[in-house]
Amino acid sequence: MRMYTSPDKALVIPEAKGNNHRIVAFLTHGNIKGSGLEADLLPGGADWILRDPDTNTGHLDVRVQFRSKEGHGIYIHFKGVLQIDEKWMEVFTGGPKARTLEFGENEWLGSPIIETSHPDLKWVERSAFVNALLKIGLGPSHTGIQHAITEIPVTWILDRDTQAASHGDSDFVNPDPLF
Repeated sequence: MRMYTSPDKALVIPEAKGNNHRIVAFLTHGNIKGSGLEADLLPGGADWILRDPDTNTGHLDVRVQFRSKEGHGIYIHFKGVLQIDEKWMEVFTGGPKARTLEFGENEWLGSPIIETSHPDLKWVERSAFVNALLKIGLGPSHTGIQHAITEIPVTWILDRDTQAASHGDSDFVNPDPLF
């Protein structure tokens, strides 16, 4: 999934909730390509980031909509966390030290919920996913963001602990899940 924003059109509200800052990054264009699906970003999507200046953690609230080549609608809403460090700010604001950040240079994880009218993709509405930032870079008039969205099957979670236990890897087993 690729999406683009224009930093000069972003809305920044310092101290929106207490000491936090609100950043609204309007998504101007983009697409989804993969797994037999191609779709274009429709207007109205944005990333509503609430930034904690004490920890430089951005709490993501992204809502975007796409239309497939066949005319089907796809809506993606994800919450997540982002480490807003100096490198990220350079790219987002178009600073003089801005450069493309590759996977692993920034922490950006989310959990998307997907809705669609596409009959062949209805399975996504009953599946769990994670998304991670693959790349963020500055273009001539926009910032480009590339994500990977990956399905997380329940069997993976169960198999992971079972396999670790059978190999005696007690550090890998999670006996006390968070929930």
